[in-house]
Amino acid sequence: MKRLGLLILSLGFVCSTALGQAGYDLKVSTEVYVPLTSGTVVSDGTGWVEPNYSIPLGFAFPIGDTVVNSFNLASNVVGTGTASSAVTTGFMLTGAQLCDRGLSKLKSESPLRYEVSGVEGHRVFKFEYANAGFAEEYFQYRKNADHLNLQVWLYEESGAFEYHFGASSVAHQADYFPGHSGISIGFVRDYGVNTREAEGEYLLSGSSLQPSVDYGGQTQSAKGLTGLPPAGTVYRFVPVRKQPAVLHTISQEKRMTVFPVNCRDFIQVVNPLHEETRFELLSAGGGCVQRGDLQHGGNRISTGGLTEGIYILVVNAPSGT
Repeated sequence: MKRLGLLILSLGFVCSTALGQAGYDLKVSTEVYVPLTSGTVVSDGTGWVEPNYSIPLGFAFPIGDTVVNSFNLASNVVGTGTASSAVTTGFMLTGAQLCDRGLSKLKSESPLRYEVSGVEGHRVFKFEYANAGFAEEYFQYRKNADHLNLQVWLYEESGAFEYHFGASSVAHQADYFPGHSGISIGFVRDYGVNTREAEGEYLLSGSSLQPSVDYGGQTQSAKGLTGLPPAGTVYRFVPVRKQPAVLHTISQEKRMTVFPVNCRDFIQVVNPLHEETRFELLSAGGGCVQRGDLQHGGNRISTGGLTEGIYILVVNAPSGT
């Protein structure tokens, strides 16, 4: 039996994309990729597979609701947790297991390096996977022809996080990203360092140059991009400035009555207001699935065409939300 759960809020919100739920805005641009040839190399000289590091940033950096002082790379996520942590929240780099292209020779050909530029208050931490290979290709096909160049930049002043893509070549995409149609780039919340499952995923989806944001959680996976971004592509995740919430006291005689909150085919909304009133029914990911007007008195909203899940009812009127 299909069951719909309704979450009724006392304070409404508007979310333009699923990424807004994670607290970030996305900007896509292009610029020339410059390798960090003079950066500090942290990788071993004999090669590496899916490395984990904690490198001092030199400044405080916000990730979600947490402030970190180190560049923590664990299970392909730059975030709040280290390799010894059970969970981490932060930015997924590719969704694939990367490795050194010199593994068969026991001689590194894919240096991992970083540098910090700028003056206090305006510093930028940059980390690079230079000429990185894919572990699946090495272990399945015993070669490392495919490769990737990727940098991530962390900005002290704005708290922005950027992905910078260099020249890359991928022939076995389905082997590297079996759960998605392409590379996984975006924000993950409460990601299991060992389980590789997240409480919430906000991943770029579709075209690499004009991506949308796809939401996934414990019961579903986000889709990912359709291919590898071309050289020069930059994805910038900028924290959304949080505005203080303005609460308006709504008198008892103006409050909505909504039933049943666990429903199948419809919900009833009793509207006591004698003013223009509109409703929005949102999915748990923030997308609007239905909207319309509410008349004074009883209103019946059809939910028969919705899939099973949790939904949020937001009602807006001149006197309050």
